[in-house]
Amino acid sequence: MAERSVFQKLVDTLPERERKDLLDKINRSTDLDRGADESIYHKELSKEERERLVDQDLAKLSPFGRFLLWLRGMFSGKNRKQLIVASKIRALKGAINRKSAGLTGFETRDLTPKLAESFYQLYLRTLPLAEIYRRLASQSREMRGSFVELFEEEVPEARVGLRDVVPMESLEAIYEQKGAEAAVRHEVLLKAESYVAHIDQSLFDEMESQLTPFFYAKDVIFFPYADFFQLFHVNREQLSGGKRPPFASALALVALDYLEKMYFAIYTALRAAEQGELPRAVIRFLASLSLDVEGAAPKYDSTNGGHPAEERSGDADEDDASDAESAEEALAAEVERINEEFATLYREIRRFEHEMPLAELVRYFLRDPYYKLYLYLPRMHLREYYLAMFKIRLLAELSDTFDQLRVQVVDRQIAKLFGGLPLAAFEGYRAYNGAEYGKVDVPAFAHARSLNVLYNYIRLHYRSGIQEVVKILGNIVLVQNRISRNKLLQYASTVEDLEQKIKEFDESLRPETIEGKVFHRLRDSLASDSGRLRAFRAIVAQRDSQAAALVERGRENLSGLQAAFREVSASGGEPMKERLETNYYLDGSLVALSAILDGRAERIGTFLVVLNQLVKAEGG
Repeated sequence: MAERSVFQKLVDTLPERERKDLLDKINRSTDLDRGADESIYHKELSKEERERLVDQDLAKLSPFGRFLLWLRGMFSGKNRKQLIVASKIRALKGAINRKSAGLTGFETRDLTPKLAESFYQLYLRTLPLAEIYRRLASQSREMRGSFVELFEEEVPEARVGLRDVVPMESLEAIYEQKGAEAAVRHEVLLKAESYVAHIDQSLFDEMESQLTPFFYAKDVIFFPYADFFQLFHVNREQLSGGKRPPFASALALVALDYLEKMYFAIYTALRAAEQGELPRAVIRFLASLSLDVEGAAPKYDSTNGGHPAEERSGDADEDDASDAESAEEALAAEVERINEEFATLYREIRRFEHEMPLAELVRYFLRDPYYKLYLYLPRMHLREYYLAMFKIRLLAELSDTFDQLRVQVVDRQIAKLFGGLPLAAFEGYRAYNGAEYGKVDVPAFAHARSLNVLYNYIRLHYRSGIQEVVKILGNIVLVQNRISRNKLLQYASTVEDLEQKIKEFDESLRPETIEGKVFHRLRDSLASDSGRLRAFRAIVAQRDSQAAALVERGRENLSGLQAAFREVSASGGEPMKERLETNYYLDGSLVALSAILDGRAERIGTFLVVLNQLVKAEGG
């Protein structure tokens, strides 16, 4: 596979239980890779049940038949039950010969070339359709959805895209509140389940009825013909040679499993034929798949909100019209071909069933006329299948748009956080829009925005609203609690130093500094020297590492300040309670210290949420 499937990339992000449930629903539905042996159940008859069946056959004998059975017993020394089993095995032999003589030598316990020839004739009729089945099976594995598009054409006002199911504003609100992609994904999945749950069941039943003849022919198509023919001394090269291969006889016992598989395949295909012929819409879909075209369906532009792509004009439109006409003619011809191939295949299946006593052969060579083959006719579970595929489609669209969603939320949070205050821009560690960046693969600075937001938060919010609270706690409230005081002041000192360190870090890349000169000289000559490009990448990687460390230091110490504020606010001693009830003049009014601490802790928490989202967006 050229690229890892979209399905696998998305499913890997789901929780284990949800991933397993999704895979189970897909695999148990229209799984074209499922083999016939998965629907065959072997059940050994109990001794009591076998004796009951023999007794029933004995009871059906006429008086003369009972006399003959007694007479055979006198000469053979066998009991009546042994004789009735032997009689039924002889009857199997007669039934096989009446249906198609010459399939086996019976006493030689082999299968003749005549039997292989009958299988080969059926095999030839499957070849024109095998590629369609293989492509559809591959399409299911790639999660593009086998009959999903066909089904959606029958659903009134079908919702096909993420925005049809849940407004982006709602997802942005959830992400802003929860701050986690998993919460957004969970909401999308809930909306998908709610939508599919309200689709009328009759639509699924009708689609299942339409698909039945196609779906249940798959085991005839995917029967392991090559392995079976090897038992008759014909290899794969001989099958692809274009000539009818020379079959030899094969041991019956080693072929019994294949006979059982084919018995099930023929049985299910004929059961499906009772539903009637394949509808024209299904055949048209298969034809478009065979030709690898979109058929009559409009092409959708993922960059245009899932709406039909805009039409072009002029000569391009004329060429497109001509191409569309040719494609439609090819599609119509393919529809007729597939329709005829299916009709021919089902005629061949009926011929095969009429001539091939598969069940009798299995029972005869097992020497067990009471052998039973229990067949499970699998359901398609189209609602579960469609829901699973619909979820994958929405998750894929969410994956494509989530970065944009996150940026919009973070931009809104930053604007709200700073309330229109002007932010100081970096001069060195920033995004560059030079022409050279469009010519070569040059990495941009990864953490420029998170570092800049941290710097401005310290400059505008810490200095104006938090630093004063630190002074009150350090100089008045925590004077007698040296451990808490020292810890608080350590956090505050680190944050205050960080402002200067970030400023120096940025200014070190200005053109007039030594490091800045090297950086800008390299940046301006990237396209001319691969060695300079490597050196430039090394500088960017080094600076990104330093920036990430500064951001992480800011997160750790602001979190420490937040925890210290909450710890003081929650103190339980009477002296501390009195201090917490003291009013201080901050933000233009007198406010109790406890309320000040709770408010500052909440503000720091709000900023840390924003900073964490920025770091995630930057890949940190």
